[in-house]
Amino acid sequence: MRRNVMIFQPNPLQYEDQIVWIKESVGVREKIVLVKNRARRIAAKGGKVVGYSILMAETPPDGDKMFKRRVFFEDENGIAPSKILPGVRIEKLDKS
Repeated sequence: MRRNVMIFQPNPLQYEDQIVWIKESVGVREKIVLVKNRARRIAAKGGKVVGYSILMAETPPDGDKMFKRRVFFEDENGIAPSKILPGVRIEKLDKS
C-alpha cells in the first residue's frame, strides 16, 4: 500500500451506519460537515442541531484525517426525520 496518499470518499454517505436524533422535530434540513471523528456528537453552527450521522468503523478519512458527516438542523419546512435513512441524501427524497 502506498503511503502519504490522501483517500477521498467518492460518496461519503455510503459509509453512514446510522442517524442519531437528539431532539424531536417536525422537519429537518441537512448539512455535510468535515469533522475529526466518525461517531461523536456534532456541534455545528447554523441552527439548532437535532441529529447527526454515525459512520462505519472502516470509513476512510476524506483528506487530512477528516470525515464527511451529516448534521441535521430543525426546519419546519424540511423533511420529516422519520423519512431520513442512512446513506440517502435529502434532495433524493420525496418531500410529500
